Amino acid sequence: MNTRNKLPIGIAALFGAWMFVSAFVLGMPNGHFWNNVVVGAVIAIVAAYSAITRGGSRSASGLATILGLWSIVTPFVYASSTTMLWSDVISGIIIAVLAGYDTYVLGTMREAESEATQPTP
Repeated sequence: MNTRNKLPIGIAALFGAWMFVSAFVLGMPNGHFWNNVVVGAVIAIVAAYSAITRGGSRSASGLATILGLWSIVTPFVYASSTTMLWSDVISGIIIAVLAGYDTYVLGTMREAESEATQPTP
């Protein structure tokens, strides 16, 4: 059985938590505030779930990847100030890369396991 490094998706969960907290710390406007609260909380929860689940959760890591990409776009949608913009863009890039990597690793592990369990002709 293959094992995976849970550190990348764990770090993505921490950056999701930062996005949640940054909504309160950076004093964001109303729409951007609620976006960071909801998206940050969802990223933190699904990434942490994928990190603590025994085999990992490819769908949870995939959702965190998509939300990380959304976090890169969000500050431009809300025309945020420089501090808010860079906080979301950098957090979004880190989340998307780390969660995307975890999604890829989980996919290759699933393929290897399914090939190993198939009978050879």
